[in-house]
Amino acid sequence: MPSPSAAGPGGLQVVSVIPILRMYDVAATIRFYVDYHDDGTPGTAVLVVVRNIDALHAELHERGYPFFHPGIGPGPGSGRERQLVDPASNRIRFYEPASAS
Repeated sequence: MPSPSAAGPGGLQVVSVIPILRMYDVAATIRFYVDYHDDGTPGTAVLVVVRNIDALHAELHERGYPFFHPGIGPGPGSGRERQLVDPASNRIRFYEPASAS
């Protein structure tokens, strides 16, 4: 995992960004990504690992977008996450791993 970036507004820190792509046929998928150059298809997901997901939630809530009301929920491994869907139906999952205390 790359080293953490500097803290952003409200103490949010992006740790890493991980695309999550559905795949049914390994050979076809390799051909697609090796021989094809373009943006992802609708339904793609990107995982953004963060620290201080509460700061992200507060910042996004302040923007007042009327269709933007998801909250923070449980995530894998006892972590927490917030999912957003962009206008092309791509999911952006902001995930904060559980602290290792």
